[in-house]
Amino acid sequence: MFKQAYLSLVAIAIAGMFLSLIILAFSIRKLPTDPAFFTVILSLSAILALCMLYRYICIPFLLATFSVLSVIRILGLNKCYIPLIPAVMSLLCLVVLFLYIAYQDVKQRPIILQHRPQEMFNMSAYEWHLSFIRMYVGFDLVAHCTEKLFAGSIPFRADVSAFMHLNVVDPTFFVRFSGLCELAGVISLGLGFLTRVGAVGTSLYLIIATIIGHHFLKGFIWALPGGGWEYPVMWSVFILSYIVLGADEFSIDGVLDKNFNLPVWLKRLMSVMESDGKI
Repeated sequence: MFKQAYLSLVAIAIAGMFLSLIILAFSIRKLPTDPAFFTVILSLSAILALCMLYRYICIPFLLATFSVLSVIRILGLNKCYIPLIPAVMSLLCLVVLFLYIAYQDVKQRPIILQHRPQEMFNMSAYEWHLSFIRMYVGFDLVAHCTEKLFAGSIPFRADVSAFMHLNVVDPTFFVRFSGLCELAGVISLGLGFLTRVGAVGTSLYLIIATIIGHHFLKGFIWALPGGGWEYPVMWSVFILSYIVLGADEFSIDGVLDKNFNLPVWLKRLMSVMESDGKI
């Protein structure tokens, strides 16, 4: 029954992304060229990663989540709501799948794929909790990097205009640079690759953005006109904690650490948690 639940969730997620692509094919003229290109590429990437979930768990799941979130953001920004619906369905399947994987691991029940049990992550409920927070904070940046890099000229021009109002020199360059910084945050925190380095860089980026946006001069409460510094600093503190904790076994860092004999300096940059109950 448990194996069937896993396979069913993966199958529904794949069907959702296929359906989204089919609907998009009939409404492709409504989508500008650049966002249409990235939507197709990311949708195909999501389908490929979801198909790999029949053989492996961790890295395909993380890549599928990134791709599906990016597709949802691009479609939403460009007001393509019909193909958005099945993509959201795929995302919901991935959320339930994460909870299923975590529950099975905490209960010490290996997931059997291709007639062989998958290697356990051996993480406690507490570690899965921290893993969820890390992934949520990292994948939250998908909305920001996507509008700057993948969603086309309309969201991009809106960001350039916002940067111009902040008197940023060469706003076009810095919008793209900000998008790349945010994408790096997604990779390091959401996917869990070089998490310790990414935590430093992303926190520094957020503090600099808070200074440039004059949020420190507008008070503490985020709901104040123009936004105070409450939200970005809280976000930075969450991220900074992963400089100490690093990633967990459910991350690219964790998979690399488990399967390869990595040099000590690289392990220090990753700082993978030890799943022995002693964090």
